[in-house]
Amino acid sequence: MLALRGLLSLFLLPMTSMGAWAEAELPIPQGPVILEVSGKISQTNHGDEAHFDYAMLESLGMHEIATHTPWTEGLIRFEGPLAQDLLDAVGAQGSRLMIKGLDGYIAEVPASDFYRHEVILALSKNGERSRPDHHRLPLRPEA
Repeated sequence: MLALRGLLSLFLLPMTSMGAWAEAELPIPQGPVILEVSGKISQTNHGDEAHFDYAMLESLGMHEIATHTPWTEGLIRFEGPLAQDLLDAVGAQGSRLMIKGLDGYIAEVPASDFYRHEVILALSKNGERSRPDHHRLPLRPEA
């Protein structure tokens, strides 16, 4: 099982993938940790977990999704790395993810959904970098 804790938590249960840091050691975060990943992963940087700050997540490559939500008016633009790139970066080996938010909300999602759909981990909304207490961000999964 793979777990993401902090602003978002993911738990992965059996699947194979390799990532950006598969050949090298996962760097140590230089800024505040906003994401913790644990479970069946091959790349770690904090014991048996992988910790990420904004810069590390941004280095995975940024993607944008423009969408409407029931909680906002007008078109909203979210930007962040693809969830599949994060899973590849930690060498995730699971078939299911358990995602946990700061508010304690937990959802279980098939890992294949993150490869089938272009889900991003939103780090910004309409060009404004998210804060932990701001609009359920950082790390708002959007597809």
